[in-house]
Amino acid sequence: MKGFVAQLTDAQIFGLPVGAVVGGAAIGGIGDALSGTISGLVPQAPSWVVKAILALGVVNFMPKWVPGSKDIAQVGGLFLTYDAVQELFDVRGNISGMVGQLTGRVSGAVAPKTSNNNAVATSSGIGGGY
Repeated sequence: MKGFVAQLTDAQIFGLPVGAVVGGAAIGGIGDALSGTISGLVPQAPSWVVKAILALGVVNFMPKWVPGSKDIAQVGGLFLTYDAVQELFDVRGNISGMVGQLTGRVSGAVAPKTSNNNAVATSSGIGGGY
């Protein structure tokens, strides 16, 4: 009999591996929470570095500790790696800026850079880190 993780990994809808994606997204979410916690406790550690290390850990150790989790671990590692690369290179912001320059339009919804990447905005406009 297959374990829960193996059954989740095998779940498909119209041939799409939704089980592995759901499991991987859950790992990515947990990794995001851990990254935020670690970055809050150790502000000198860039969040992208923490996510990259978590991705390596998930891909290398989860399949050893949780039977049947290889596919979910790979998808979770992919989510964390994507987040780390996005954070490091600001791919969305850079592409949006380039397209804006080419078209002469101001791109929207690009958060301003701050000295504290963990800053949060509040409804009053006064923000603090977490």
